[in-house]
Amino acid sequence: MNTRNTILSFSLIMLGACDGFLDQKPQSNLLIPQKAVELEQLLDATLLGINSTPGILEMSTDNLHITEEGFLGLTLIERNAYAWQEDVYEFLGSDWSVPYQQILAANVVLEQAGEIVPENSDDAELLIELRGRALWMRSQAYFQLLSAFAAPYSPGSANDSPGVPLRLSPNVSTFVDRGTIGEDYDQITGDLELAIGLLPEYAEYKTRPSKISSHALLARIYLAMEEYEKAGFHAGKVLEINNTLLDYSELDLAARYPFSLFNDEVIHHLEMMNYRHMNSGLTFVDSTLVGMFGDNDLRKELLFTPDEQGISFDGNYSGSRVRFSGLATNEMYLISAECAARRGDIGESMGILNTLLETRWVEGGFIPYTASNSEEALRLILMERRKELIFRGIRWTDLRRLNKDQRFATLVTRKIGSESFEISPGSPRYVLPIPPEEIQVSGIAQNPR
Repeated sequence: MNTRNTILSFSLIMLGACDGFLDQKPQSNLLIPQKAVELEQLLDATLLGINSTPGILEMSTDNLHITEEGFLGLTLIERNAYAWQEDVYEFLGSDWSVPYQQILAANVVLEQAGEIVPENSDDAELLIELRGRALWMRSQAYFQLLSAFAAPYSPGSANDSPGVPLRLSPNVSTFVDRGTIGEDYDQITGDLELAIGLLPEYAEYKTRPSKISSHALLARIYLAMEEYEKAGFHAGKVLEINNTLLDYSELDLAARYPFSLFNDEVIHHLEMMNYRHMNSGLTFVDSTLVGMFGDNDLRKELLFTPDEQGISFDGNYSGSRVRFSGLATNEMYLISAECAARRGDIGESMGILNTLLETRWVEGGFIPYTASNSEEALRLILMERRKELIFRGIRWTDLRRLNKDQRFATLVTRKIGSESFEISPGSPRYVLPIPPEEIQVSGIAQNPR
């Protein structure tokens, strides 16, 4: 089989699925992969957005400041998201369609991997691993969708709140309604637990899933679910395998982009889908956030570039302007520290946090943190989490999670020209509306705003 035609055919399937995911039926004459290597090529198809994550959520966080002129130069979707408008999408947005493309690819691989007869032992091993990669990718895509288009997970109401349509088959002609948040999270965490047993400890490339990236993704998901014991367990498993941290004092402070692609902290590489604000010279880091960094903190110089109008962010772990949204060891340190603090182990939580921060300060300039109680420890850890994980697509899920606790709730405000906007903790606008084109085609229920 011509594998280039396979990739092309599959891209056409996915593009067809974008036009109303639930009801569109792909053409019957499109090629279906028949070999393990062809399935692998589908999961490696970065040009089709396989390693992309939604980019619109960053617009709604408190990380950004956009000038009035810059705001007027954005797309309508970006302006709506920045000002938390009732309607965000004017058409089917990529933040909805691309994750479902990834899910479709994963479902094709999961179905076909069981149909293909391996040609040799290497093929047999690859088919097992491909099942693990597909389960990982499907789980990651569903987590992104749930973070945008469903309410934050709450144990007491997870089985009563609508999730997103959970499709587990490549047959896109079958209608799938919205299930519950609880059902969706049970599926993705269960799939990731299964993937751990199918994947190698490390992947050959950091764009492919592995055992360690499965633990890391579970740690991120369980944190969002407020399942702190499980989040801490999986973050700890990551650090048992790889606890590498970059020494920021060894990086080039004068470099335009000081962090290299696939650097030693990166566990799994993902990138945010590109939006106009990411390339705008009128989009800046919020000044309050920048003010949280001390003078001896090397992150202040490595992450930010000031000019006359504001401060730009250049600290992507992609080595470029592209926004890194993947998994890295520094995030695992912060999850481990937070979970230790929440279970009352203050000494361990501060030890983990200080191990991370010692690599971020001027040599000899860091004074280790101490805390006298769990709340003080949590405040320190959450402050450093905010500073360390800027523009990774994490802040939105953090706001949704932490807003449920009055101690850490945040009122986010904007001023655009003479108009002021705000989004209060617990607001229904912390859930994006499903694109209207999807509602019209599939008939699934819309999110209240």
